[in-house]
Amino acid sequence: AVTVAMAEESVDAENLNSICAFSTVIANATSFFRVLIMVVILDMSLAKKLAWSIGGMGVVAIVASIVLWYMASKTENEEGDDSSEMEGHVKLKNPFSLGPAVSFAIFFVLIILVSKVARSWYGEAGLYLAAAFSGLADVDAITLSVAEQCKDGSLLRHVGVLAVTIAVVSNAVVKTFISLMRGSRGFGRLVAISLGLSVAAGLVLAFTMGAS
Repeated sequence: AVTVAMAEESVDAENLNSICAFSTVIANATSFFRVLIMVVILDMSLAKKLAWSIGGMGVVAIVASIVLWYMASKTENEEGDDSSEMEGHVKLKNPFSLGPAVSFAIFFVLIILVSKVARSWYGEAGLYLAAAFSGLADVDAITLSVAEQCKDGSLLRHVGVLAVTIAVVSNAVVKTFISLMRGSRGFGRLVAISLGLSVAAGLVLAFTMGAS
């Protein structure tokens, strides 16, 4: 929701590219650490291994956010405070609505079935493929599924690290694509560079440290 809202805002006011990109990247950084917190609650051993890849992505995203905030502050000082233009543009949804909760429950059950069937038929490669497809829409379901399987011993933790990392990377790629397609050129470029660096760091750390 944040990515789409900021992308549209950047089209309406291109002088806000930096602050819109900051909002998008910091929201992604938050989601990276949220994944880690979920895994910590479910399986601390998996979380320790996952801290390399997902934590690395989060750190890179935060550093990028700091740079974007500096760019936004510099632009604001040069052109005046236009932050008020952003007010009232983002529509909020009822946080107590049952629709999203029911949809997530259905999606979660579906992901559990798909991941287990894929792993049964195609082994680890099947699970990685399921994680990639799941990440296109949501990372929570596959994260919970993988963490539960690692906790009960039915899935090796180094496989779980790669599966969760692939899902998070897939989700970041989708948000980058949305930023490039729906946002202004400057906004899309800033988000693509920021999340691209995060993804690169996450993949390198997953294969060199987390999966060891």
